This record gives sequence, C-alpha cells and structure tokens, in this order.
Amino acid sequence: MRTLFAFGDSYTYGHGLEDCIFANNMPGPDSSKFAWPAVLGEELGYKIDNRSQPGLSNLGILHKILNTNFEENSLCIIMWSVPQRDMIFDKKYIPLRELFNRKKDTSNSVIHIGNWIEDELAKYWMLTHNDTDLKMRSWLHIHHANLYLNSLTIPHYNFFINYPSLREYKPKYCNIPFKDISVQKFIDRALDNNHPGPLTQQRIAKDIKQCLIEASII
Repeated sequence: MRTLFAFGDSYTYGHGLEDCIFANNMPGPDSSKFAWPAVLGEELGYKIDNRSQPGLSNLGILHKILNTNFEENSLCIIMWSVPQRDMIFDKKYIPLRELFNRKKDTSNSVIHIGNWIEDELAKYWMLTHNDTDLKMRSWLHIHHANLYLNSLTIPHYNFFINYPSLREYKPKYCNIPFKDISVQKFIDRALDNNHPGPLTQQRIAKDIKQCLIEASII
C-alpha cells in the first residue's frame, strides 16, 4: 500500500476539530481523523503518516522532512506554514540522538517560537527579524526540502497556509511543484474558531487531489 506522508502545522494536524481539542484549546495528542491528510488518504486508499505539528515553523517542517525515513512508493505532501515562526536548536541538541522516525518532538532539545508567544526570547527574536528576512528564510527552507525530495525521487507537492504573503518574495531559483488553493478561505471553522472546520478540511483534500491528478502524481 502506498504511504502518504503529510508535513505541516496545525492546519495539517487538524487542531480544533472535535477529536483534536483539549481544555484551553490545546491540541490533542494525535492528529485528527477529520484533517485533510486523513480525508485524502481514505479516498485514495493510502496509508497515512501525518508528521505535522501545531505551531511548527517552516524550519521545523524542513527538519522533519530531512529526518524522515521515507518508505518505497511514498508520496509526500507539504503544507508550509506562515513565515513568522522559527525553531531554535538548544545546546542540548545532539543530532545522533534524534529518533529520526518519531512523529512528534518529545525532547527539550529544540525551542519552537513565534509571534504569538509572549516571553523574553520571543520578544528579542521579533526585534531581530523583519518580515522580508523571515519570508526569504522560508523560501530557502522550501527550496532545500524540494531539492532533498528530488534527490530521493520522492513524488511531492507543495501547498501554503497563506501563499499571497510569500508570493512577491519567491526567488527565481525556487522551481517547485505547487499551487495556491486558498487554504484560508473557510467554509466552516473548527471548535476553537481559528482553524478550518471539517467541511473546509474536506474541500482542501479535494483541491489537493485535483492538483495531484493535474500533476500526474496520482
């Protein structure tokens, strides 16, 4: 059976859906069966390996891709996050100790950071970076991931939480298979009111399937 590997942040994880929301709007321990990877996998008859993580930055997504042991006959779909996030490697981080196939970060060897976090580190991080810098870094991460997947001959396709925010910064050298499917045009909202609801997730899955058909990937 072909395996669909999905990478992304909370949109791909399905945060806020009825099986993926805990007290104080915290995400559940496992990705939602109503999120687009599960919906798409069921329709295609693929096994799903959803490696997304709420709050993940584009560097974090790249890091997960590089540390995944892809199976033969894999298909990789990436939904890139917004650029205003980062991942900082702690001094405790030792690559040889990484559990390369784990789905979640369970150690404290990396720090996930973003503009919604209110602490001293986030404050200094926001003062250090500007939007142009963060968007260019995102394209570098995206370019890196696609070169790596090409080297493995893994069929892959790219989508974005908010492509218009990155569009004018797309470098000429970044030739990647992608399409803007307007992920943030919600039909409905999840229980936390901030993420796509089940109908929107189904629409996203349908749009992704059409892109894969047009690209002759499926």
